[in-house]
Amino acid sequence: MSDPAPAPKDMLLREYMQRYFFERDLSDSTHQNMRVHVNAFERFLERPATLEDLNSDAVNGFIMHMRGRGMAPLTIRQYRNSICTFWHLAYQERILDTLPTRVMRIKVPKPAPIAFTVEDMKKLLEAADKLKWVYKNGIPRKLWWRAFILVMWDTGLRLGDMVGLLAPYSGRHQYNALRWDQVNRKGDLIGFVMNKTGDSLNNKLNPPAMRALDKIREPQRDIVFEYPHTDTQFYFDFRQIAKAAGVQGTSKYIRRGAATQVEKQQPGSAMAFLGHKTPGLAERNYIDPTQIERVIPTPPILDVEYEVDVKVKKKDPRPLITRSRLDPHREEIEQLLAKGVSRTQLAKKYGVSRPALYKWMCSRNVWESDKSKRPGRGRPPKGDSDANGQGPDTDTDNGPTSAS
Repeated sequence: MSDPAPAPKDMLLREYMQRYFFERDLSDSTHQNMRVHVNAFERFLERPATLEDLNSDAVNGFIMHMRGRGMAPLTIRQYRNSICTFWHLAYQERILDTLPTRVMRIKVPKPAPIAFTVEDMKKLLEAADKLKWVYKNGIPRKLWWRAFILVMWDTGLRLGDMVGLLAPYSGRHQYNALRWDQVNRKGDLIGFVMNKTGDSLNNKLNPPAMRALDKIREPQRDIVFEYPHTDTQFYFDFRQIAKAAGVQGTSKYIRRGAATQVEKQQPGSAMAFLGHKTPGLAERNYIDPTQIERVIPTPPILDVEYEVDVKVKKKDPRPLITRSRLDPHREEIEQLLAKGVSRTQLAKKYGVSRPALYKWMCSRNVWESDKSKRPGRGRPPKGDSDANGQGPDTDTDNGPTSAS
């Protein structure tokens, strides 16, 4: 068969998306997510999108529109990647002339993984045992959920590898989940291949999980965890169980908790338990650091004795207060101050400035007899000295004159 003719630029994006689905083996959830992303892009444009709308101005405006609505960075990046996927493909088929090189990149924060603890898992089992009613396939809800929790804890499987959810569009179950012929009586997984990576995984089930599986073998079916509803109802049921147990988290927290406990027992073993091939992926996205006590070693102490010649500076023999020309006249200045001579007259008499006299008086603790005239107390009041600067009308030798 010849290759299909290239699509024109005015081809609708939703038609090009159907062509993309037809040429690739994708899961139902991928089909659903890409439809949602394309529909959101058309709502932003307020018209059906075409291949010509795959340009940097339109896509960047779509990203800013989602930011304005307060959407999470991770959700915005998923929408962006879906639109850019069709843009790349249209460029490879020579429908468009440019690559998405000027499209805004979305930075997504990478918080530390959060996982269920062993105590949380016990609370989930207790909450699951209190469930009532029976599913459409005849399995009691409490037995179904108890087996699901135990098997996911022991194997660390993803939700898509374990549960056969009801597809929202086709109305049939997803038959790529865990089957009865892949679990033997010893609890070993035989020939199980993970859907995401295509690699095999051979983790072992513990006796409690095997006993829980024996209780849900009837009625006969191929998928172990056949769920009679869509993924929306599954997430709702698990939230109700977690709420009744008093814990917060989704079913992913079970897989993370199992990997954390395996890593806690033997460092470096979580990678093989999860079936990863990339080193460091388990530590970045699955292992809860709050549950693992890791002591970071320190470098060895450099305990080396050595001598250093330190030159000690000799003490300065000079006094802290420098000598002044007013020091020899200290007694005379104190007497003049006692008589009420002003600082202005003293500065003029000894040939220094008034600030220099004031500084000298403070450093030598020389004060006037009257507290109001001391340095820093303001100018002396008028009338305390005569015009010649001779002080008050008192006799310092004989005391004040008596009245006649």
